[in-house]
Amino acid sequence: MRFRPPRPDSPKRVLGYLAGLVLFGIVGAIALAYTGLYNIAADHGHPPPVYWFLEVGMTRSIELHADNDEVPPPAAPGLARLGAGHFAGGCEYCHGKPGVPPDPISRRMLPMPPKLERASDHWTQGELAWILDHGIQASGMPAWPSQVRADEVWAVVAFLEELPNLSTAEYERMVAGNARLGARSADEITDWGEAEASLTGCARCHDTPDAPPVSTLVPRLGGQSRDYLLAALKQYHLGDRESGFMMPVAAALDAAQRSRLADYYAALETPPHEQAPPDEGAVARGEQLALFGDKDGMIPSCRSCHGEGARADYPKLDGQSADYLAQQLRLWQDGVHGRSEAGRIMATIAQRMSAEQVKDSAAYYASRPAFAPGGGTRQARADGAP
Repeated sequence: MRFRPPRPDSPKRVLGYLAGLVLFGIVGAIALAYTGLYNIAADHGHPPPVYWFLEVGMTRSIELHADNDEVPPPAAPGLARLGAGHFAGGCEYCHGKPGVPPDPISRRMLPMPPKLERASDHWTQGELAWILDHGIQASGMPAWPSQVRADEVWAVVAFLEELPNLSTAEYERMVAGNARLGARSADEITDWGEAEASLTGCARCHDTPDAPPVSTLVPRLGGQSRDYLLAALKQYHLGDRESGFMMPVAAALDAAQRSRLADYYAALETPPHEQAPPDEGAVARGEQLALFGDKDGMIPSCRSCHGEGARADYPKLDGQSADYLAQQLRLWQDGVHGRSEAGRIMATIAQRMSAEQVKDSAAYYASRPAFAPGGGTRQARADGAP
């Protein structure tokens, strides 16, 4: 009798086997979930195979979805200090700080939030920006508070790249910004807790009587219109104005607190930003645009709304940094701002401006003497004018 080797299974039969295995796995997973046999207690932890699966899946997903070809925006002066202020208020509680372990509560999370001193060694800039912007599901890592302000996450990326080089003392100085965080007495600790750079500490980022804002991307508030400050805080509080930095801060403030802050900053005299020498050509072109507008481009004069005698709820621009002003105009162009009546007006104007006009108008207003409380400028005050 002649021997015949077994015939190999047909492709259809192999596909049938695979489909059966997949179906069996799906039914098994549903049964495991429905019966509650898998222990989801945080103190129980995952079996090593499950932990490996989740870790590999997370890493590969981030590597796939992050745009590593995205070029970070040019680093504005103080960018890392701006990111440090947000890290202290929004990230430190879970991730800890140099020389200090995370809070005992966060150490009982599953997965436990990692220390971030070496995050820039493990992830690229694009991957860090993606994680900060989008968050990670089922990990406790939230997405950025404003999903239309991906530009802001780069400040935290800049800080994370400096974090490995910071001692505990250097870290504390950096995250405090302009805030004065001296040690509190026992009585003060019992009432208020220990002194920290909390999320709602304005001086972490903004100007004080002794110092300008920590970054040229942060507006100077001292001497600004009270009505404008109050309107802006309310818009951030309601989520009508987008900023992952400001929305969490304003959300924690009630109406009375917002009013007191507006009164405080409107009466405060503070130093202007430290800026590079302006481009005189850009300043001259920006002056023409600010004074006369652009009739062909249907752009009105900037001074008609932001000059002397303008509405009190419109901001003063003189002496703000060019980086901040240009950034805000680009946000108007992109439709990020524009939910309020004034915002819709400004969005329409900004969308008519060319990139050069944005740069020129920002350069012009940055070159102007900085505004002072109650009207006028700091230079006029220094010269003895009322």
